Amino acid sequence: MGEGGMIAVYKINLNCKGCEDEVKRAIKGVGSVTSDYTKNKVTVVGNFDPVKVKERLEEKLKKKVEIVSLMPKKPLVLIKKLAAPAPVLALRESTLYLKIRLYTKECKQRINKLIFSFKDVKSVNFYDYEGKDLVRVKGTMDPRALVLFLRNNLTRSVEVFVPPPKKDERKNEKEAPRAGNNKVYIIQNLQIINNFRAR
Repeated sequence: MGEGGMIAVYKINLNCKGCEDEVKRAIKGVGSVTSDYTKNKVTVVGNFDPVKVKERLEEKLKKKVEIVSLMPKKPLVLIKKLAAPAPVLALRESTLYLKIRLYTKECKQRINKLIFSFKDVKSVNFYDYEGKDLVRVKGTMDPRALVLFLRNNLTRSVEVFVPPPKKDERKNEKEAPRAGNNKVYIIQNLQIINNFRAR
């Protein structure tokens, strides 16, 4: 009857617990047998021929037996416990500069519309930087995915442009120590000088 076996429910006139015991003896070895004499129901689970079991019960018990229901027994499937979904973290807003050749006003409109169709884009601006056409995109979008999206949907080169740092950002932290550390720096130098003189 297949790998999973069969579940068959029979209706038999059962009067007491003794009748249940007779049923189990009559089909001993067929499979798992459970019975309820209050409902005149016998359930058999296993690999067997339900019609032959019916005939055997009628022969042994000398009673009318009806097959109430038949269904294949489903094999046991272990369901793995699903891990709890990772918490969704809020993405920080980022700025992405793209070098895209813009030929006409229609090009800008088309690219503007295409970029805004991408998820989590908040603003798009166009610039001319040293003769290069630049597009500045702001939002919480995935920059790498946006670049791939544009490359797949445009028939021109799309490159990430890294603008040079501003003059204020070029200063080295060592050349401009924090005000709070100046006293410590001076005290340490005085100690070194005093130790040198003591020698």
